[in-house]
Amino acid sequence: EQRFIDGVQEMSNRFRYLLRGSQQLGTRENGGVWGITGYNEIFVNLNQTDGPMEGFDRDRFFVGPFIREGIVRAEVGYLGEYGK
Repeated sequence: EQRFIDGVQEMSNRFRYLLRGSQQLGTRENGGVWGITGYNEIFVNLNQTDGPMEGFDRDRFFVGPFIREGIVRAEVGYLGEYGK
């Protein structure tokens, strides 16, 4: 990802990697399904600028249940973030 940050002269380049998984645990009476889902997303800055430093930036993680009815899917859970 390339981004421009206010107050920084150069463009910042950042790598993002997302690993996501879901497991269906059951079905509902109306035909919908429910289960659990989780993901982990890592951000790494690729270049040194006046703003962000090169290297590890942050790690976001999510875990929680989901319900799917037709084409609509709702997820409610815990989203945490660890960063410098």
